[in-house]
Amino acid sequence: MPLAALLGADNREYEVRHLGSSTQLYWERLKAAGLLGLTPKLRPEDLLLLDIRDLEPQEWALVDSMGIPHITAAERRRLGIGHVINYAMAHFADYDAVYVSFDVDSIDAHLVPGTGTPVDGGMSTAEATE
Repeated sequence: MPLAALLGADNREYEVRHLGSSTQLYWERLKAAGLLGLTPKLRPEDLLLLDIRDLEPQEWALVDSMGIPHITAAERRRLGIGHVINYAMAHFADYDAVYVSFDVDSIDAHLVPGTGTPVDGGMSTAEATE
């Protein structure tokens, strides 16, 4: 949801729970709040989601409808990390800076028992190190 807000999206067509009027008001404010006058704060083409493996159908719908570039965990394993790095470097070749977020839940659940979103099939420590 934070990423959706930065994209100025609300994904209403895939809504699971109805938002109360006060929550809806705050959500609209969050989406519209201009960071340095920018709304939305991010464009889909400015993103690259790597090693995704456990998105809800609503999240996949947003990724697909907005055309957010991504590589799944299965694709990374099939293509190899070298291909993924080359793809990322080409994708961001014209950018001055890149922000990287490494979520601990991208590691396999049995290796990170403290994560709030444990999912099997994540990266091993060797894969994460590579």
